[in-house]
Amino acid sequence: PATFGDRFINEAQKDAANARLREIARAEGAYLVDIFGALLPDLPANIGLDGMHPTEVGYRRIAEAFFAAIQADLERR
Repeated sequence: PATFGDRFINEAQKDAANARLREIARAEGAYLVDIFGALLPDLPANIGLDGMHPTEVGYRRIAEAFFAAIQADLERR
């Protein structure tokens, strides 16, 4: 997700790209971790002033999302 600065993400293109990534992951049997969803609830805390790179808090949210995905996968086995 982008927040500040001069970065603009076309919502339709973002949605199409994310849908394609989900489709590819499903076809390949890969597990897709929703980083966008993990960062979206608190963009100002999670994305830096450049509007693109995660902050320290954002990187922590990303790690938590991956950890939760790994735990969920291991619990299913």
